[in-house]
Amino acid sequence: MRTEYLNMVLKDGDEDEILRALSHIARSIGMTNLAKSTGLTRASLYKTLTVGKHPRFGSVLKVIRAFGGKMEVAE
Repeated sequence: MRTEYLNMVLKDGDEDEILRALSHIARSIGMTNLAKSTGLTRASLYKTLTVGKHPRFGSVLKVIRAFGGKMEVAE
């Protein structure tokens, strides 16, 4: 369900919409649990997932992987 939601937003969303979707997913998991899974602090997660910010790609990738997602490029 989480990956389906994120894929839908990735297909048509802009950067802010993608961060908003990742933030919704992160909160549904729990920021403390996600922090443990990613190795990031809770404060860093909140900063990473703030709309209007420009997070590091590595941090975003850690979040996606923490909930079982993966990134692919398709034609």
